Amino acid sequence: MGAEELAEGLPAAESYPRPITGITGGGYVWTAGRALRALSFGLFGLSPVEDGLEVEPHLPSAWERMTLAHLPLRGHTLTIEVRAGAKLDTLNGRPWVAKPVVEASALASGENRLVLPR
Repeated sequence: MGAEELAEGLPAAESYPRPITGITGGGYVWTAGRALRALSFGLFGLSPVEDGLEVEPHLPSAWERMTLAHLPLRGHTLTIEVRAGAKLDTLNGRPWVAKPVVEASALASGENRLVLPR
């Protein structure tokens, strides 16, 4: 996946010159970064856009829910919960109709909660 990451402008462990020493030499830092990127971009379908954040989650069929808590977003905090049984998209308890983009201007100060059905 190194070539795909580089094409997207994302650094991959393979793109750094050898030899690398210390903790990064074991690949630990890059492995953690790749895992976080897989969760945020893959499972939650997050993509930064000009006005905020695009969210298109992909909940595995065997999972009942998944949550990404306390995500910083342009001076606000957002928790995203994806639930198999949810019937309606909501942002802070109100219907969310601006999907798939969460605009930073629509967020309240403090903690915000986005709930999405599978």
